[in-house]
Amino acid sequence: MKVKVYPFREKSSMGNIIWAERDRGSAYYRISKFAARGGKFPADHPVGGPVYGESSQGGDGENIKRFRDRGYWASCFPEGDGITWKPLKGQSDKQCLADILECFGWEIVEQ
Repeated sequence: MKVKVYPFREKSSMGNIIWAERDRGSAYYRISKFAARGGKFPADHPVGGPVYGESSQGGDGENIKRFRDRGYWASCFPEGDGITWKPLKGQSDKQCLADILECFGWEIVEQ
């Protein structure tokens, strides 16, 4: 799967991994076949795991758990189009990209 990665910026923005393009002419209107419904993601959700979130971090697939174990706060968007994340151990942009590749195996495309 191809994704776009927007890096975390302290005091400015969370990091984001986006796999579904925003639609309908608005950056805030997102639709995705992977959207959570009734507190659960569909079985074919890219992160896996059926539970949207039992805490502040949505998604419970093995790949996002590995990413969190490397020192990130990470949560799937309930709209099903990506993940928001924040490095908790001062990881560089280069390390964040390497961890995303290793944990998820997705192809990162230029923005």
